[in-house]
Amino acid sequence: MEWIITFFSHYGAVRFSKDAQAAGIHCTLAPVPRSLSASCGTCARVIADSIASIPLTEADAVYRLENHRYQQVWQTANGS
Repeated sequence: MEWIITFFSHYGAVRFSKDAQAAGIHCTLAPVPRSLSASCGTCARVIADSIASIPLTEADAVYRLENHRYQQVWQTANGS
């Protein structure tokens, strides 16, 4: 399953990428899709069975890509 993770800052996205790769999770940093609102212009695209295995310490929100649509499945408590 593909997950799109958005961040509050570009620094957070880069730090997430390093933490995810250290945890053995492959992710790719990319521009945030236009249909998603985000504080930062960078997102991470991750392929994983569930978000339970993904370290979300730097994340703003998580979206699941399903049938060419993004469905928000998680947002930080401090999110706007």
